[in-house]
Amino acid sequence: AAVQNLGNNIVDDGAGNLILSTYPTLRSQVLDSTGTFTVPAGALSTTVFKFVLIGGGGGGGDPSGGWASSGASGCAVTASFSGFAAGGSVTVNIGAGGAHGSGGSSSTVAYNATTVMTAAGGAAGTQANNLAPASGACSVAAGASGLSLVSTFANGAQNGAVGVAANSNTSSAQ
Repeated sequence: AAVQNLGNNIVDDGAGNLILSTYPTLRSQVLDSTGTFTVPAGALSTTVFKFVLIGGGGGGGDPSGGWASSGASGCAVTASFSGFAAGGSVTVNIGAGGAHGSGGSSSTVAYNATTVMTAAGGAAGTQANNLAPASGACSVAAGASGLSLVSTFANGAQNGAVGVAANSNTSSAQ
């Protein structure tokens, strides 16, 4: 079993023993819908906040023409920032996946109304048999937010699959 942080620097060592950790408490929050949170009162300007952001995937193409490509993935990016002020506002916008034939929408992180991360949505699939829709692109920049970018990692994105036959009509003459 893995070490599990139970808060207040008390951790489960994986063997069922509760021990006092000498490391700072790590906290996490998973958002699956758009939301805003306030930087906790105990946060220092040196506190590092890590964000993992994924853009919405594109919807698949229309197979009525005999071929259709899949939608592309949204970009996935991880970034860590310091410089948050206690009481500051962080807004996370979760991009939606695209419906049939539509691209996915972008996901963003903004601090005090300044966007610091964007993970663009993937393009929609097409009816063409030779075009792979493009995956979303990522951007990370502290900009005028007053934050310092500690690290960033583009986790990657996947273009859509090239034309998949939706139906097959073959005949042979003898």
